[in-house]
Amino acid sequence: EASLPRWIAARFAAQLGLEEARALAAAMNERAPLTVRANVLRGDRDDLRARLAAEEVRAEPTRSSPWGLVLDGRENAFALRSFREGRFEIQDEGSQLIALACGARPGDTVVDTCAGAGGKALALAAEMRNKGSLHALDPDAERLDEARRRARRAGVHNLRAREIAAGPEAEAQLRDLAGKADVVLVDAPCSGLGTLRRKPDARWRLSPEDPARFAALQRELVKRLAPLARPGGRLVYATCSVGPTENDEVADFAAREAGLDPAPIAPLLGEARARALGASEARLTLLPHRHGTDGFFMAVFRKR
Repeated sequence: EASLPRWIAARFAAQLGLEEARALAAAMNERAPLTVRANVLRGDRDDLRARLAAEEVRAEPTRSSPWGLVLDGRENAFALRSFREGRFEIQDEGSQLIALACGARPGDTVVDTCAGAGGKALALAAEMRNKGSLHALDPDAERLDEARRRARRAGVHNLRAREIAAGPEAEAQLRDLAGKADVVLVDAPCSGLGTLRRKPDARWRLSPEDPARFAALQRELVKRLAPLARPGGRLVYATCSVGPTENDEVADFAAREAGLDPAPIAPLLGEARARALGASEARLTLLPHRHGTDGFFMAVFRKR
C-alpha cells in the first residue's frame, strides 16, 4: 500500500499496530515541509518572519519548536538574503527539539560528539549566546569544514570543530575533555528510518540487519562518550530512526552500562510542550504522522 519493503512495514506494524503504521507510512510518502530555525544570535523568530515577509516569503511558526518557521516551499531558501546574512538555517523541527532538550546555557562546556555538518551544533551555540565552549566532533573532515563555514555565516564564535577517529582510538584524542562537559550530545549514526519522507529511496537501500548493526555502534558510542560529561552533567542520546532497536533498547543500555541515570526531559523542553508532544519522564519519540516532524528519538541522562 505504501511502497515500503516488507521488513520495514512489519517493524512499523509491530511497534505501532497496523492502523497507526498505515498512518506513519502515508506520512512518510508525503512531501516534507521546508522548516527553518531562526538564528537567535541575529534576531528572534518574529524578526526573521518579518524579514522573510519583506522578501515576499510566507512563513508560519512551527507547532512545537520556539525557533522554527515553515516556509511555503516555493522559493530557493539558499538564495534568500536573510539566509546569506545568517539569519536562519534549514533544520527539521524535530532536530530543533533535540537541541532544545540539551538545555545548553551561556558559559557551559558543550560537546556535540557526532556533529557532522553542524546543524544541531549551531542551534546549541545560539542557545549558549556564543558564551562558553562548544566542541563539534566528527570523523568526517569535509563535514566539519562545512560546519565551520556555516558557523561563520551564523556569527558563531565559540564553536571548536575537531576531527576525531571513528573507533576506540578517539578515547585518547578526547582525554582533554574527559569529565569536563556540562552537556554531551550523542546524535548517533543510525539507519535513518525516521527520515524516509526526505530520502524516499533510502528504504530500498536499507537491509533488515541495519537497525541491529547500527544499535551495536550506538551502544559503543554511548559507553565511549559518556565519560566526557562531568559528574551531574547531562548526556542526550538521539537518533533519526524509528523503533526500539536503535532507541529505547540503546537508552536502556546507557542507563545500565554507561554510568548514566535517566533525567527529566520536561524541564528542558518546557512542561506544556513536553505534555503536548507526549514525552515520557526522560524520553521523547517524534513521528511524522503525530507531530509533523521527521522521526526522531531522544533520551536525557544525568552523569553519576
